[in-house]
Amino acid sequence: MLGAGITPTAKAIAWLRANYTKPLRVEELAEIARMGMSTLHHHFRALTAMSPLQYQKQLRLFATGERMLAEGIDAASAAFEVGYESASQFNREHKRFLRSTADAGHQSASAHRLRNGQRLRIKDPETFASGSFPHQVQV
Repeated sequence: MLGAGITPTAKAIAWLRANYTKPLRVEELAEIARMGMSTLHHHFRALTAMSPLQYQKQLRLFATGERMLAEGIDAASAAFEVGYESASQFNREHKRFLRSTADAGHQSASAHRLRNGQRLRIKDPETFASGSFPHQVQV
């Protein structure tokens, strides 16, 4: 059983972390958390500063980069392994992520992102583009 003794939102986050490669149905996630969809969205956003879908996308982006580094495979292969349906879908999400970190960089040198339910800081947003981001992330 997932997460005995943890909050319903934490159960949803744990499920997403374990199943980020699968298609996301927010209705299913709400059932897992035993919450209504709007309540789940509200609590999820309060805890992570993003929606469940945004959280899943970020998990997939990080996992793609980790696979590229660890396994030495190309972006398209890594993207398919983590649940992207096409290389172009990965490319769109990657570009959006880079734009959002660049926008955040106007106010701060660090881009704030969430992972594992904790706030993370990426020292240099450009490192994500080069594929070295897993080593640059600090909790």
